[in-house]
This record gives sequence, C-alpha cells and structure tokens, in this order.
Amino acid sequence: KNEEAGDRIFRASGMEPDAYGWNFQWNCDIDGKKDDCVDFSYAFIDRVHNEVSSSYVVSMYTSLSGWYMSYGGILFIGIFLGILFIMAAVLIIYYKQISEGYDDKERFAVLQKVGMRPEEIRASIRSQVWTVFFLPLLTAGIHLCAAFPMISRLLALMNLTNTWLYVGCTLVCYLIFAAGYLFIYLLTAKTYYRIVSK
Repeated sequence: KNEEAGDRIFRASGMEPDAYGWNFQWNCDIDGKKDDCVDFSYAFIDRVHNEVSSSYVVSMYTSLSGWYMSYGGILFIGIFLGILFIMAAVLIIYYKQISEGYDDKERFAVLQKVGMRPEEIRASIRSQVWTVFFLPLLTAGIHLCAAFPMISRLLALMNLTNTWLYVGCTLVCYLIFAAGYLFIYLLTAKTYYRIVSK
C-alpha cells in the first residue's frame, strides 16, 4: 500500500523513481531498559534484513555498542601505553639518581668534613633532583601545547569535537602525571640523602 501511495504521489508530481526504486524512511523512538532496547534493536534489524532485501537500518543502541567496541579498545591501549611509558620514565630517572647518589657519596663526605651543614646538603640534593625530575614534566607540557592543534584534528576525525572536554581531560591527566612525579621526586630525594649522609 505504501508503494502504491508513493507511486501515485510521485507520478502526480511528474517525478520518476531512480534506478534503485523508491526510498522510504521510518523513524521511531523506543522506551525501556537499555538491555531491552538493545535486544529489540538487534531483533528488528535482523527481521528487516530478512524480509526486505535492500534495506538499511540504523539504531542508536546498536551504533552505540559498536562505538563502545571501537573506541573502548583505543582507550584501553592509550591508558595501558601511557602508564607503561610513565613507569619506565620514572624508574629510569629514579635509578639514575640513586646511582649518582652512590657516586656522589664521597664528594658529600668531603663537603661535610669542611663544614657543610646537613640542611645545606639537603637543599643541594633537592635542587639537583628537582631539576632532573621536573624538566621532563615541563618539556611534556610544552610539547602538549604545541601538539594541541594536531590532536584536535585527529579527535575530530573520530567525531570527538568537544574541545573543552579535551582540554579538561588533558589538564586532569597532566596534573595526575605531575602528582606522580612529585611523589617519586620526594621518594628519590629522601633515598638520595640517606645514601650520601651515611
């Protein structure tokens, strides 16, 4: 009946169907629990494909689950590699500073013998370790600012165009990164001081 009505409307307007025939569009809203809506969407898509040979059906629920499958994997890989690289960088810097502490032990012993106070030794160690730890953090911030336009375009390719959300997530990640660096810095400075003060 819909095809007959469509034929009458288009013929009355003087239009002819294209090579693919008539196109009909049906939109609907469904309510209910999310799992029920997903199950209904998949069942509806299967039935339409079985009954209508050349059909195309789009459902928000099936598209959303596909979106989660695609971008969830990318998110997991990004978080995993980020944590892996941060741990590698922190451990390399930590053990480098500790090995330098064993090398500097004799020098600090000489400085203590000539009258350098423990507070001055502690301040010297803090400034040395501070530079080694927080210079990469500062460089990472500069690189992130320089890469902002390119990362925004890459996210736009994946249909992620909320710039303020990206900026907020970037700042939160950077602050977490800095807090981790601060914790490892304090641990390294304490261990370094313990090594050179023996």
